[in-house]
Amino acid sequence: MRRQLAWISAGYAAALAAAALSVWVRNLFVSPADQLAMSGMLAAGDSIQFVLVAGALGLVPTFFLLRLLAQGWPRALAWALLAVAATGPLGWLVMAGLVKFPVMPRAFSELVGLALVLLVFPRAVASPVVFAALALALVLARDRRSRALLAVALSLEGVPLSLVALHFLRTIPR
Repeated sequence: MRRQLAWISAGYAAALAAAALSVWVRNLFVSPADQLAMSGMLAAGDSIQFVLVAGALGLVPTFFLLRLLAQGWPRALAWALLAVAATGPLGWLVMAGLVKFPVMPRAFSELVGLALVLLVFPRAVASPVVFAALALALVLARDRRSRALLAVALSLEGVPLSLVALHFLRTIPR
């Protein structure tokens, strides 16, 4: 089992390295003037690219990790993935502005802003990857209760994702 976990960890490290390399290569083609003029937009693009590339390549070690965990702890895995899936709709609601934050002291307000940038935004961007990982877990699940929990998790992740996709499709000119 240690050897399997070592290979899985190496797979995640390779996915992170490939994502960092992809961002670095993309930045090679951006002029210094553009980097100065659009630093915030480029940083947002870098974070989106990093999360999506790392997530997509991380699906390979995730498959092996899910397979390993499904053999030993199928129900605990299902409950943990349900908890992860529950963070998706919450993140989308926060990003859509449907969750209002009360007036708060400036220091706390800055911490909330930092949490939005570092936690909520990457979680929303990673939603398609999480959906794919949940689908993999559903395929690997053996018992009925785990499959039911994973089906709920998949729908929790899929509903906001499909609503965002419908919103983008609605904006396409006809």
